[in-house]
This record gives sequence, C-alpha cells and structure tokens, in this order.
Amino acid sequence: MANEINVIDLYNQINTLAKVYHAGYDSQQDFNNKLQSVSIAFLNMFHEWDEEDQSNVDHLLPFRVHETIAASFGGIVNLPEQYAFKEAIHGVYTKNPCGDGEVGIQVTLWPADYFKSNEVALRFRDPISKPSMEDHIFGYTFRNKAIQLFPKELEAIEITYLRYPVPAILVLDYSIVGGEDVLTPNATLSINLEWKQITQEYFKFAMLFLLGIEMKESALINASQVQKIASVFKLKP
Repeated sequence: MANEINVIDLYNQINTLAKVYHAGYDSQQDFNNKLQSVSIAFLNMFHEWDEEDQSNVDHLLPFRVHETIAASFGGIVNLPEQYAFKEAIHGVYTKNPCGDGEVGIQVTLWPADYFKSNEVALRFRDPISKPSMEDHIFGYTFRNKAIQLFPKELEAIEITYLRYPVPAILVLDYSIVGGEDVLTPNATLSINLEWKQITQEYFKFAMLFLLGIEMKESALINASQVQKIASVFKLKP
C-alpha cells in the first residue's frame, strides 16, 4: 500500500548510519526480531500518549478498526485475534420485530454502561439499574479476550479498537562477490511495515538505539537521538 514504510529503505538507512560506527545487522533474523519488538512498543506508546495531539492519533490510523461484532450464545462477544486495545464502545444492538403492522426486523443501537467485574452482581441486585431488555438498560464487562453483554439476549456490540500490526519481514539474499560475503535485500519476498512514513524516523532511531545497546557502542546510542524515542522506554518527552 502507498505511504507505508519500506522495510528495505529502512534497513539501508539504518545500516548506512551504523557503518559509520563499524556496526550493522549481521542477519535478517536479528533485524526482524528488533523490528517486531519496536513495532509493538510503538503501538503501546502511541496508545498511551494523550490523544489531544493529533499527530499521535495519525500514527495509529493503519491499526484502528471500527466494526460490529455479533454475540454468541449467552451474550459473549469473542474479540478478534488481532485485537490489542479498546478505544471506544459505541453501543449494543437489539433486534425486534417492526411495529405498526410493518413486516421485518428492527435493529437498534443503544448506549451501554461499562461494569467493573466487582460491580456486575451489585447491578443485578439493584432493581433500578439492573440490566433489562424491556427498560433498555444495557451493560458490558471484559473477560479475558471476550466481552460479556448484559442482558445476555443482546445481539452485538459496536466497537473501535486497535489491532496488532502484521509483522514486517526483511529477506536478505546471500552471495559471495570477489571473495566477500554480500547480503542483498530481496524486494520480492520482503514485506513492508504497515506503519506509515510519518513514523519512519521513530523506527530508525529506535533501531539504532537497540543496535547501540547490543554493540555497547555509546556513540551509536547518541547518534540514535534517543531523546526522540524516550517514551518507548517509559519516559515521555
């Protein structure tokens, strides 16, 4: 897709800078492992940052999913495997026959309250706030990788969430040229990052930082401009 971070371009940029300090990635596995670790760290980082800053929101656009998920028996909504973080619950759906002599089914989206796990029993004992299809009092709670809807007759939930990025993969072809080992990126087999180019500098500096730590090269760590990615290490700039 257009505007994605090209994994080969990123690899070449990092190696060009790293070679100044006589460092670099010796294997595609080493590079890919660090790339996946940084990708997950950035997903957490931008999710935790204040969303009042639109630039933080823009970084996450490739991973934001808005969808309606049907409930199974007992009001259980199983979250997708790629689910990472909830951003918003927009409501729950009921399904009822149309009234006034009309034929068909009427599907309605209703607001729902979030119940903490220790609040569920209390809500059901309260005659005023007890979940009820008739009174249109609805709620939900999270249980591992699922959402429990209340009442359990509810049909579906509408949710916006962040999914995990699909791992990028750098593939290197090995050859010997003039008696020297040569690693050449394979553009056909390599898979680009889903992150957009606005996040590329973050990736470059984070990967340089991790490489500097591994090589015990303080000059490389400094070159990574670590202050720009300090938040990855739980230090918000």
